[in-house]
Amino acid sequence: MSRPTPHLTRDRTEQYLLGALPPDAAAELEAHTLTCEPCARLLQEEALLEEQLYEVAASVPREAEVIRPARWHRPVAAAAVAMAVAASVFL
Repeated sequence: MSRPTPHLTRDRTEQYLLGALPPDAAAELEAHTLTCEPCARLLQEEALLEEQLYEVAASVPREAEVIRPARWHRPVAAAAVAMAVAASVFL
């Protein structure tokens, strides 16, 4: 006689979606969701959430894609300060 399959938890569902469950545990989970509506709904919600997170992550620009302002103003500002100091010394 087989033991009853426990209901899914969010952690176990996440492991399944990430492919971290052993094959026999994944098959057991799949069989359980075919007969348990609440667990099937939880699996569907978590799968949708994972898909949405991937979409958001894909839309965020990577570090290399971020446009940064040119740094030309730093040397120009340093030169202006140096000229002001030099002018104050000579005057």
